[in-house]
Amino acid sequence: MVRRGHNSLVFVGEEPIRRALMGVGVTAEDARNCDITGCYEFSPRGRSNGTCAGHVNLLKPFELVFNDGVDPSTGTDLGCRTGSLDGLKTFDDFYAAYLRQLAHIIGSVITCANDFEQYLGTISPAQVFSATVEHSLKVARDAFQDGSIYKFSGILNVGFATAVDALMAVKKFVYERQEVTLAQLRDILRDNWKGYEKLRLRILHDGDKFGNGVDAVDLYAEALARFIGNSINLRPTARGGIYLASLHTARLYITMGEKTGATPDGRLAGEEMSKNASPTMGMDVHGVTALIKSVTRLDSALFPGDFPLDVMLHPATVQGDDGLAAMRTLLMTYMEKHGIAIHFNVFDAETLIEAQEHPDKFQGLQLRVCGWNVNFTELCRKEQDMYIRRAQNIAE
Repeated sequence: MVRRGHNSLVFVGEEPIRRALMGVGVTAEDARNCDITGCYEFSPRGRSNGTCAGHVNLLKPFELVFNDGVDPSTGTDLGCRTGSLDGLKTFDDFYAAYLRQLAHIIGSVITCANDFEQYLGTISPAQVFSATVEHSLKVARDAFQDGSIYKFSGILNVGFATAVDALMAVKKFVYERQEVTLAQLRDILRDNWKGYEKLRLRILHDGDKFGNGVDAVDLYAEALARFIGNSINLRPTARGGIYLASLHTARLYITMGEKTGATPDGRLAGEEMSKNASPTMGMDVHGVTALIKSVTRLDSALFPGDFPLDVMLHPATVQGDDGLAAMRTLLMTYMEKHGIAIHFNVFDAETLIEAQEHPDKFQGLQLRVCGWNVNFTELCRKEQDMYIRRAQNIAE
């Protein structure tokens, strides 16, 4: 069905899910007997609750490093003090400053979540849901307050791959090639790359992007994933549970992108970020095998809140018996390497372009956005263009 363009299906792996849940204290039996409870999220059946307690913008630390903790778009002091750019002598210094700002943001998000989640059962009681949770009935407390055995609060991390791409751009073009200084890059980003289009395009099309199976890039992706997971997972919540890190972005890769300035990877201010565990749109140019290699370098157990991957395939690559065998191999390889959730969009750029120009002829053309489907013709032009761009890159 997926090969024929029915893109609403998603594959999830039971063993990777069990592995992730057991890593945060769920018993083996409860981890085995779990449900998919949202887009891809999972939790033990009848014994748990789960909230989306906060969102982390993984690109915001760049703005804070370049401006010593001050958000350049609002002038608000949001971060911590990482000092002047002159003090960041090496890329290790810059990377450490990025992680400090990221840790500060994570701490702020969790503080906010604790402030409101302690009142969750009063503000938003879940009477019907509570009736399905045995422990909630026994203790006579709301299942979303503290009536469940497992109380999970998810922190969604948005723009992971774009953050990795931006780190690699700073490493290569500032510290290794010395084509631009940090201070110059700060000013360029403030002006949204105005007057530096050639440099922007050179960085944008540089090969050191997450999703291409480049070991030097995937090393930092692996390290960043571990930092995020270690900073969030198992921290206590205000309702007696624990926080879980998630790479599920929902639609925030668009809405957060609209509120985020230009970034060192060549992204313009306001453009979308990468979504889920996927590469930045259009940056995975070495094929789906390289994509799977990069993504499975990340330990999915670090993201027990959710770990979904989006894959776009050209229809020609999955046709016939050979196409079926290739797609099955791809799917099983992802699962065997502990990938948790994966969904596909199977179409070509020509179809999308024609649908954009003649929407009345393609009212039924659906694509998978995140945990839901939309009609392609109902997306705004900017979002349509991003899908077309990625489809063109895959064809090339």
